[in-house]
Amino acid sequence: CRERLFQYFESQYTHLFKQQTQEAFRKSIRFLLKRNIIWGDALDFTNPETRKPIIFSEWSFINETQIKRRDFVFRFLVEKSHQFSLFDEDGEAASIDEPIQDFPLIHFLKLGADEI
Repeated sequence: CRERLFQYFESQYTHLFKQQTQEAFRKSIRFLLKRNIIWGDALDFTNPETRKPIIFSEWSFINETQIKRRDFVFRFLVEKSHQFSLFDEDGEAASIDEPIQDFPLIHFLKLGADEI
Protein backbone atom coordinates (compact mmCIF):
# COMPACT_ATOMS: atom_id res chain seq x y z
CA CYS A 1 0.00 0.00 0.00
CA ARG A 2 2.72 2.48 1.00
CA GLU A 3 4.83 1.57 -2.00
CA ARG A 4 1.92 2.04 -4.40
CA LEU A 5 1.18 5.44 -2.90
CA PHE A 6 4.81 6.41 -3.22
CA GLN A 7 4.90 5.25 -6.85
CA TYR A 8 1.84 7.39 -7.57
CA PHE A 9 3.45 10.37 -5.85
CA GLU A 10 6.68 9.77 -7.76
CA SER A 11 4.94 9.71 -11.15
CA GLN A 12 3.01 12.91 -10.43
CA TYR A 13 5.98 14.69 -8.89
CA THR A 14 8.25 13.83 -11.81
CA HIS A 15 5.57 14.76 -14.34
CA LEU A 16 4.92 18.15 -12.72
CA PHE A 17 8.45 19.19 -11.77
CA LYS A 18 10.56 17.26 -14.32
CA GLN A 19 14.22 18.29 -13.85
CA GLN A 20 13.52 20.33 -10.70
CA THR A 21 12.74 17.31 -8.50
CA GLN A 22 14.70 16.81 -5.28
CA GLU A 23 15.78 13.52 -3.74
CA ALA A 24 15.41 15.07 -0.26
CA PHE A 25 11.71 15.66 -0.98
CA ARG A 26 11.26 12.04 -2.09
CA LYS A 27 12.91 10.86 1.15
CA SER A 28 10.61 13.11 3.22
CA ILE A 29 7.54 11.74 1.44
CA ARG A 30 8.70 8.14 2.04
CA PHE A 31 9.15 8.96 5.73
CA LEU A 32 5.68 10.55 5.98
CA LEU A 33 4.08 7.52 4.36
CA LYS A 34 5.99 5.21 6.72
CA ARG A 35 4.79 7.16 9.77
CA ASN A 36 1.20 7.69 8.58
CA ILE A 37 0.28 4.36 6.97
CA ILE A 38 0.43 1.96 9.87
CA TRP A 39 -0.78 -1.55 10.43
CA GLY A 40 -2.34 -2.42 13.73
CA ASP A 41 -4.81 -4.54 15.64
CA ALA A 42 -7.55 -2.23 16.95
CA LEU A 43 -8.63 -4.88 19.49
CA ASP A 44 -5.39 -4.90 21.44
CA PHE A 45 -3.93 -1.59 20.12
CA THR A 46 -0.69 -3.16 18.90
CA ASN A 47 1.19 -3.92 15.71
CA PRO A 48 0.50 -7.63 15.02
CA GLU A 49 4.13 -8.33 14.06
CA THR A 50 6.04 -6.39 16.72
CA ARG A 51 3.34 -6.44 19.45
CA LYS A 52 4.34 -2.84 20.22
CA PRO A 53 1.65 -0.18 20.81
CA ILE A 54 0.24 1.60 17.76
CA ILE A 55 1.84 5.05 17.58
CA PHE A 56 0.64 7.77 15.24
CA SER A 57 2.15 11.12 14.39
CA GLU A 58 0.59 14.55 14.29
CA TRP A 59 2.21 16.98 11.82
CA SER A 60 1.88 20.76 11.99
CA PHE A 61 3.41 23.29 9.63
CA ILE A 62 4.75 26.14 11.76
CA ASN A 63 5.75 28.24 8.75
CA GLU A 64 6.46 27.60 5.06
CA THR A 65 9.30 25.16 5.69
CA GLN A 66 9.26 24.06 9.36
CA ILE A 67 7.21 21.11 10.60
CA LYS A 68 6.42 20.11 14.17
CA ARG A 69 5.85 16.41 14.91
CA ARG A 70 4.22 14.92 18.00
CA ASP A 71 3.63 11.19 18.53
CA PHE A 72 0.63 9.74 20.34
CA VAL A 73 -0.48 6.27 21.43
CA PHE A 74 -3.59 5.01 19.62
CA ARG A 75 -5.07 3.40 22.75
CA PHE A 76 -6.19 6.70 24.28
CA LEU A 77 -8.63 7.33 21.40
CA VAL A 78 -10.79 4.35 22.28
CA GLU A 79 -10.27 4.02 26.01
CA LYS A 80 -11.59 7.37 27.20
CA SER A 81 -14.10 6.66 29.95
CA HIS A 82 -15.86 10.01 29.54
CA GLN A 83 -17.53 11.50 26.51
CA PHE A 84 -15.01 13.20 24.29
CA SER A 85 -15.38 16.88 23.42
CA LEU A 86 -13.23 19.09 21.23
CA PHE A 87 -13.76 21.97 23.70
CA ASP A 88 -13.28 22.38 27.45
CA GLU A 89 -15.67 24.04 29.92
CA ASP A 90 -14.45 27.51 28.87
CA GLY A 91 -15.02 26.88 25.16
CA GLU A 92 -11.30 26.57 24.50
CA ALA A 93 -9.81 23.75 22.42
CA ALA A 94 -9.51 20.67 24.62
CA SER A 95 -6.31 18.71 24.96
CA ILE A 96 -6.94 15.31 23.41
CA ASP A 97 -4.03 13.66 25.17
CA GLU A 98 -0.45 14.31 25.98
CA PRO A 99 2.02 13.24 23.31
CA ILE A 100 4.43 10.45 24.18
CA GLN A 101 7.13 12.26 22.23
CA ASP A 102 7.48 15.85 21.13
CA PHE A 103 10.01 16.49 18.36
CA PRO A 104 11.90 19.71 17.63
CA LEU A 105 11.03 21.75 14.56
CA ILE A 106 12.52 20.39 11.38
CA HIS A 107 12.73 21.51 7.77
CA PHE A 108 10.31 19.49 5.65
CA LEU A 109 13.16 18.33 3.39
CA LYS A 110 14.90 16.72 6.38
CA LEU A 111 12.04 14.56 7.66
CA GLY A 112 13.31 11.15 8.69
CA ALA A 113 16.96 12.11 8.23
CA ASP A 114 17.72 11.25 11.87
CA GLU A 115 15.92 7.88 11.80
CA ILE A 116 17.30 4.69 10.39
